[in-house]
Amino acid sequence: MKNIALILILILIIAENISVANAQTICDEGNIQNATSYYQLGKFADCIGSLKPCLDQNGFSRENKMQALEYMAMCYLAVDSFDKADIYIKRLLITNGDFEPSTLDPVRFKVRVELVKKELRSSMTSSVSKKMENSEHAPATIQVITAQDINDRGYTDLISLFNDLPGFSITSTFGSSQQILDMRGDRANEYTAHILFLVDGIEDNDLYTNGAFISKQYPISNIKKVEIIYGPSSTMYGANAFSGVINVVTKDAEDLFGESKETNTGNGVKTRAALNMIAGTGSYNSHFVDGTLGLKMKNNVSFTVTGRVYESDGIDLSSYPNWDGTPSFSNAVYKANLTKYVPHDSLAYYTSGGYYSNVGDTIVPTAQGIKRADSLDKAYYKNNPLFRNASLFKDPLLDFDISAKLLVHDFKFGFQYWNKNEGMAGDLPDNYLAINSAYSNWQVRSFHLYSRYDKSINEKLKLSTNINYRYYDIGDNSRVGIYSGFGNGGLKGKSLIDTPGFTELNFGMFSSQVSSELNALYKFNDQFDILAGVEFRSVNTLLNELISQQSPATVYGLVGGSPGGNSITNYTTGGYLTGSYNNTEKYLNISMGGRVDNNRFRETLGYGTEFNPRFSIVWYPSAFVFKAIYSSAFLDASTFDRFVTGPTHPFDNPELKAAKVSNYEIAARYKFPHKSFVELDAYFSAYSSLEATDYLTQKFVNIGKSNVKGLTAVGEYFVNENVALYANLSLTDAQTILNNVRSGDSTSVRTADIPYVTANGGVNAFFLKKKLQVNIRINIVGDRPEGVGTSVPTSDSIKIPAFGIVNCVAGYRIIRGLYLNFAVNNVFNTLYYSPGLREEDNKNFTDRVPQALRNYQIKLTANLGR
Repeated sequence: MKNIALILILILIIAENISVANAQTICDEGNIQNATSYYQLGKFADCIGSLKPCLDQNGFSRENKMQALEYMAMCYLAVDSFDKADIYIKRLLITNGDFEPSTLDPVRFKVRVELVKKELRSSMTSSVSKKMENSEHAPATIQVITAQDINDRGYTDLISLFNDLPGFSITSTFGSSQQILDMRGDRANEYTAHILFLVDGIEDNDLYTNGAFISKQYPISNIKKVEIIYGPSSTMYGANAFSGVINVVTKDAEDLFGESKETNTGNGVKTRAALNMIAGTGSYNSHFVDGTLGLKMKNNVSFTVTGRVYESDGIDLSSYPNWDGTPSFSNAVYKANLTKYVPHDSLAYYTSGGYYSNVGDTIVPTAQGIKRADSLDKAYYKNNPLFRNASLFKDPLLDFDISAKLLVHDFKFGFQYWNKNEGMAGDLPDNYLAINSAYSNWQVRSFHLYSRYDKSINEKLKLSTNINYRYYDIGDNSRVGIYSGFGNGGLKGKSLIDTPGFTELNFGMFSSQVSSELNALYKFNDQFDILAGVEFRSVNTLLNELISQQSPATVYGLVGGSPGGNSITNYTTGGYLTGSYNNTEKYLNISMGGRVDNNRFRETLGYGTEFNPRFSIVWYPSAFVFKAIYSSAFLDASTFDRFVTGPTHPFDNPELKAAKVSNYEIAARYKFPHKSFVELDAYFSAYSSLEATDYLTQKFVNIGKSNVKGLTAVGEYFVNENVALYANLSLTDAQTILNNVRSGDSTSVRTADIPYVTANGGVNAFFLKKKLQVNIRINIVGDRPEGVGTSVPTSDSIKIPAFGIVNCVAGYRIIRGLYLNFAVNNVFNTLYYSPGLREEDNKNFTDRVPQALRNYQIKLTANLGR
């Protein structure tokens, strides 16, 4: 790391000195004075001619270059050449992102700068390198979904948009996680734990499981864009940016304001208040409302507040065998669970009544005994006096969110609180679980408070600090109704005079984090910059969930004796350094950097020290953009994986290490006129030390490896200003290499639930002078292998069959600022399935979950004060 830093600094200092020396021998202040005179005399062509050669040769010093670019833009505006003026305004804003026109500048120039700023903001990203850069030239593969896309495609929640994106494998169980995202063939067991999920650059993954609970709680009225960074990103973000990063960028107050009539006439008067409201209803008795209020005050002060409530009965699965409220086991299962050894003097007791026969001291159920066990299981599941209606399927959702941001000059303060309260019947079948949310429900809550400071100290140096506090807990509505019967082994060892029944387990968990980050961006000149940062975080969490048969578990819950108690404090320190070379004349960007992270808890535990480098070359001649990228990342074992103990994993493993990945990729993009483009991306990812279950010790251990090869194609074509086509194709070959820690043998199998092919496409069209908008989308997912010969051999299935569904949205602009959308999802009423979680053995977790048939949504959007 030290060698990289020294090399970077040496190269950048030498380059700066060469650039400055060249600038002093080529162009000077005299050119600027001549241009000033020409501009004041109205000799705009002469003004342009005096500046252009120096700008083309990059001969000016930074200060003179800024003045030259400004004069070039104003001259072209004076002769009504708006396109050429925009080119120089863009160069001006890229050179100095904090540029503001002078009060003496022409009004036309001020208005144009604001328009170009908005255009640039839409094409810029800070999610890849923690600094603003053009997303097309950033050192990563990136997809962006804008607020306009969200409106045009009729999305009513955050989770629905991922179905239209390349590279995702999505598991939807309508259970504790609602939806699980896997990216680029990297399968997570139970949560979206391999993707770092950010809101405005702040992590929102759960501190106990590493999982991102992306459900219906996130508002969409305040989403400016969603940026998806494909591939390992630990160089910038440290642990858990494993297979990718999702950053939800929310709107600031200025994003809610359009230009008023006064602004268009040049007076510069802007609306002071704006309100975005979205309300909708649809199938499954679903209702939601969310809104964002923005206030823009004097002295660079602005404020936004956002709220959302989503309520739904959820998808009704009661017509499917796993959730029909009737436990069902085969005769072979009953025979296996009821066969047992009994003392010889008890044989007469068990064999009387004809329920058992005996072979020596082993009793075996007769056909009559199996029939009785089955009747007892069904009767007590449906008519348990203490668990009324446990067999009645009920899987509702009640989620909400509230957040606010205050911007004061260079400071930003904010908070977000969300609550995800949902039934979890989709995770487990009725053979093992009460399917009514009164007894099987999962509630997760999150609160974070943050402050950010961004300050340009001078033209070369910019500082950023970020301090935040995060708190997560499992709410009092988190519980599981476990059914103990003869068929599922819950009464194994009991006689047929015993009765099945339910046990309610309530859960509690809380965790918190304090973190701070400081980074500095130094621009040596227009071509070279360096970004350095340090980060510190302290996480406190319980080792095991609190569990009790009485609610709340945080009061009555007990945990078995753990050495050192049932909580830990986890300390992480990280430092990163990246350097960039950007030569616009040679259409070349080169970036390299690395990050070191150190983690310890309880003196000897933790992942220790990890180093993750990144290197990229981006070449963008003419209409092409070529990228070559190497990146790496690591996934810290969660507290849950290290310490959880329960029926499926009775033993913990505090010494679990971090999983690792190295990624190699090349990409090519071609830009057609009018924003059309096509992009190809090929990658190879090598994963090691993945967590897997050692079935002999029943522990999580680092014995897994995986190799993933993939190819992604993405394109968008604008037929004209009213019609656009878009599509993407993903080919993914994911192989899991399982190692036997005892024999040393390894086996390569298909990674379960990862389709070899997925494809998405759509058309967006406007009619009636853009008052009517129609969007039609198709999602195609190939076979998803599972069972024997895959990484999940316990599944009864051999695959989740391929499917294709069509969604359609029609939107109408009633008046300016008021829009009505009507959506039909799964237009052709196709029956299709999602895989289940973890083992998918139809015992602890279902192997497949039916998805929504044809359903409808209507949404009203109001943008007031624009």
